[in-house]
Amino acid sequence: TGSEIWSQDLDAPGDSAPTVAGDLVYVTSRDSRAWAVEVDSGRIRYTVDGTPSSSNFAGGAGAAIAGDLVVFPFPSGEVMAMFRQGGLRRWSSTVSGERDGRAAASVSDISGDPVVDGNRIYVGNQSGRLVALNATNGDRIWTATEGALSPIWPEGGSLFLVNDLNELVRLDSN
Repeated sequence: TGSEIWSQDLDAPGDSAPTVAGDLVYVTSRDSRAWAVEVDSGRIRYTVDGTPSSSNFAGGAGAAIAGDLVVFPFPSGEVMAMFRQGGLRRWSSTVSGERDGRAAASVSDISGDPVVDGNRIYVGNQSGRLVALNATNGDRIWTATEGALSPIWPEGGSLFLVNDLNELVRLDSN
């Protein structure tokens, strides 16, 4: 019917479109908090606080699902993997660094949804950094000096992205 089933007050503006997996909805808010909300009732299953950030922008990145983990991106550049059902933290990492001479380099926000490809998670920020992380333990595999304005696209051993200079870039995923 299109009628509202439930609503949930996040105490701050939501960051992006919610991610739905199984019986939970995952979303982050501008105050660096991640939420897991039950699909059927709107009841909060758990929340997770990330590192606060004073420099972020509206419309940040959404959560990604990696097997039994949910990967939350935060406005501070922090990326946190939690067990989906219980909210126990598995690992965390930070995407940091900046492209010299760019005003946006002071914005640490993750600007594209994390992308899961096999056992790798790719995450880019607004200020000139893209990282590949091991999905199991969060270890950094590599860092590229290209920001990503939106989610990257892995295909055939390559990564395609629009970088922080509005250029279409192809990187070798290794």
